[in-house]
Amino acid sequence: MLIPGESNVSYTPPGFLIYGQKDTLLAHRFDIKKLQLTGEPFPIAEHEARAIGMPISLFSASQNGVLVYRVAGFRESRLAWYSRSGVRQGAIGEPGMYWGMSLAADETRLAVMRAEPFTQTTNIWTLDLTSGIFSRQTINTAADIFPEWSPDGRELVFTSDRDNHLKLDLYQKVVGGVGEQLLFESHDNKVPYQ
Repeated sequence: MLIPGESNVSYTPPGFLIYGQKDTLLAHRFDIKKLQLTGEPFPIAEHEARAIGMPISLFSASQNGVLVYRVAGFRESRLAWYSRSGVRQGAIGEPGMYWGMSLAADETRLAVMRAEPFTQTTNIWTLDLTSGIFSRQTINTAADIFPEWSPDGRELVFTSDRDNHLKLDLYQKVVGGVGEQLLFESHDNKVPYQ
């Protein structure tokens, strides 16, 4: 074992493992040839968010030194278009609490996890990027999280703890249709990724 605790880990040049510990993002020097850690870890960001109910820190580290992370806490945000140079080009949809976004292959729709304002329950919504109109896809008191589009854009796969709050199962749903189909019943936490 290299790192005690539960977190996702990312290797970044010139030789660091990046991972979360509680609400702090840490970097630890790593010798990739010897596959060994050296020295002590040091904090690179505080108040870093973790996925609901899972040991996943919400960050991404690139191979060219760019680090992106989400700050902990629920708060409203506004989705917006930005140019590649970072200039804001315009808002999309209404303000809300969004995360876990997945862009459809045709790039006209976005699937998001959206928290209900009063209950903090998370459901899956889709956003038509041309009109800015949101459509609710799941209605459940459990957490429906991490949507991913099918290649043809007709279905979504997502994770939910609706049957047992100690595990996450995979569900499939036709976009705009009624009901969901259980795809995989798990004894562990499973999250769909492309």
